[in-house]
Amino acid sequence: MKTEGNAAIVCKNNTQWSKLPKCKRNYCMKKKLPEILLYSEDCTTVTPGKRCLLECKEGGQFFGPNFIVCIFGFMWTPLPTCSCPVPNLSDDLITIENCTKKGIGEKCHLKCKEHMSLVSDNFIVCQNNTRWSHVPKCKNFPCLELGLPKYLSTKEDCSLKYPGEYCQLKCTAGGTLIGSPRVTCIKGKHGQSCRNVRVLLQY
Repeated sequence: MKTEGNAAIVCKNNTQWSKLPKCKRNYCMKKKLPEILLYSEDCTTVTPGKRCLLECKEGGQFFGPNFIVCIFGFMWTPLPTCSCPVPNLSDDLITIENCTKKGIGEKCHLKCKEHMSLVSDNFIVCQNNTRWSHVPKCKNFPCLELGLPKYLSTKEDCSLKYPGEYCQLKCTAGGTLIGSPRVTCIKGKHGQSCRNVRVLLQY
């Protein structure tokens, strides 16, 4: 605090004291921060012209400076805001855009790695608390039932094959397969399907 007026009082002839001085605050009081920000140093009393360092609570990046300044009138400069941190994704998920500095309300689009499909939305949203919304999961979906012509059959149970897996074929009537003897389960645009294999019969 600083004294405003004469710092001394005088006993006057009428045995009364002279006017008392007033005390005035000469520093900025600690500002209450929103939940997304933290102080990174002691900012209880800061004098004009001095800055106070901040940090993003969830580990994101700043939009604006990483500090506020005590200015004339013992007010603070405007607070910065934060981005969401880099998404913490499972091994089977990847981002399809730069999501290192997404602001509140912005989306980060995702996709599954090869041979897997998203169970729900293909994005997450940076929320008001600078945390990401629920991260979707990836799942393997089996191929549709394999439809074969009468002269072909399978060497194994192919009722539950996943993308990347294959099914061995054979000639029903005892012929010889010419070319690849297998079909592979792949990820299609509308679910899973099997890649066509052209087969010649030789007797």
